[in-house]
Amino acid sequence: MMKFIKLKYIFIAMLIILINVFIGSSLFQKSETSEISDEKINKIAKEVSILKLDKNLQSVDIIKTSGIVKAGSKVDVISLGDGQVTNLNFKIGSSVFSGQILATLYDNSVKNSKESLENAKIVLKTAENNYNNNISLRGKTDTNIQEDAIITFNSSLNTISNALNEVDYIINVENKNQLPGIEKTLSILNSQFLTNAKNNYIVAKNSFNSLSNLEISKNNTLSSIELIIEGLNLTKKSIDYTISVLNNTIPSATLNETTLNTQKNSFSALRATVITAHQSALNDLQGLENLDTARKKDLDVLKNSVEQAKSQVELAQIAYNNLLSDLTIIATISGQITQKFIELGSKINPGQKIAEISQTNLVKIEINLSSNDIYKIKLGQKAILDDNLYGTISHIDPVADSISRKVKVEISFDNKKNPLQKGNRGKSLIPETFIDVIIPVEQKQVLNSDVFLIPIKALAITQNENFVFIAEQDKAKKILVEIGKPKGYLIEIIKGLNIGDKLIIEGNKNLKDNENINIQNIE
Repeated sequence: MMKFIKLKYIFIAMLIILINVFIGSSLFQKSETSEISDEKINKIAKEVSILKLDKNLQSVDIIKTSGIVKAGSKVDVISLGDGQVTNLNFKIGSSVFSGQILATLYDNSVKNSKESLENAKIVLKTAENNYNNNISLRGKTDTNIQEDAIITFNSSLNTISNALNEVDYIINVENKNQLPGIEKTLSILNSQFLTNAKNNYIVAKNSFNSLSNLEISKNNTLSSIELIIEGLNLTKKSIDYTISVLNNTIPSATLNETTLNTQKNSFSALRATVITAHQSALNDLQGLENLDTARKKDLDVLKNSVEQAKSQVELAQIAYNNLLSDLTIIATISGQITQKFIELGSKINPGQKIAEISQTNLVKIEINLSSNDIYKIKLGQKAILDDNLYGTISHIDPVADSISRKVKVEISFDNKKNPLQKGNRGKSLIPETFIDVIIPVEQKQVLNSDVFLIPIKALAITQNENFVFIAEQDKAKKILVEIGKPKGYLIEIIKGLNIGDKLIIEGNKNLKDNENINIQNIE
């Protein structure tokens, strides 16, 4: 029994030891993980803003006042048209870009102008249809004239062939077949006519051969008709010479008078046939020559109608666009709306002010100082705006206001360098708003070179110590300080800081000594 109890206690003791070992191992791993986690966190650079300390911050006095924010430049937006406001796309404080539509107006003239534009488009469409239809119809007419000319060409070619065969039957140039019995007395009264007839026949025959080899088509109809007319002229001349030959021929034992007279009558009829063919070819030539002229004349008239209709459409479009443009009010510059003079449904007249746009990248804060304070400041001196922003004195009026006896001072502030940043550490100033201003003023004699006037937000106060952080080589360094009197948003640092120190004024909450930092802004 005693042995069993002893074993029981040994087992319990071993179990306790194992539990302690397990707990200790877990705590060690957790501690190690925590150290690793802290190490990783420490490697992440925190974003901070700094203030570089200089002698201007060694003052022990301040000027505290308030001022009004003014835009660097501003313009009035003017309506060019008249009508009722149907759309309003802005309000005071809205950021706008150049060309942005701020408002649209409506007027009955828009409807009338649009109807005029649509009517002008209908007239243009009609003119274009007439032009295209004329081209189509003219094409058919041209085809008919060209086809008639081709028929005339082929018919005239046959006429020339028949006429030359008849001529050769008399004068026998080809030595093929001659009128029986005519050879002995042919042109016996004047042989020169026979010579001329043969020479002209050769010219006419050569012309005929060329015409026979010509491939006439719609593309060369005009030139082909001109050639066939020339061929007909040569054929007629050949017939005339042959008639002269017959007139100088006398009957003989082998050629009776009746046969001779029959040939004379036959050639007279042949001459009339050639003349008729020649006239027909001339008519077709005139038709072909007038083809381009008639076409051009008709098309010019219709084309002018199209151009006039296009001009009317363009004028109507311009009038409509100008009217819409006058009724569409746009921002002429980029900036911020600082004044609004209309409401939805308002009746607007030409020249009426719609809004005021201010360019707010660079603003100025206007303050008024007494004659006592004005001598304590100078151009280029820093001023603290709303506790956490820094501006620069850029202008001091040379004379005081005749009524208030105060001097106007302008403090420049670059909104562009102070956009809203994550964590709301950045801030932009809005024109026409009031803002608190503190100007640290310089003593004529600095009693203690270690005394600085810094923003209270840069100071950490605990039960045991007062400290700030300064930036050194991208790391935060904790500096213990002695504090003096608070002055508004500022507080005196009696000991601990030096000229040239980069005091961290933003992002210093929960900051640790030697922690990595990323400087975002330098004041």
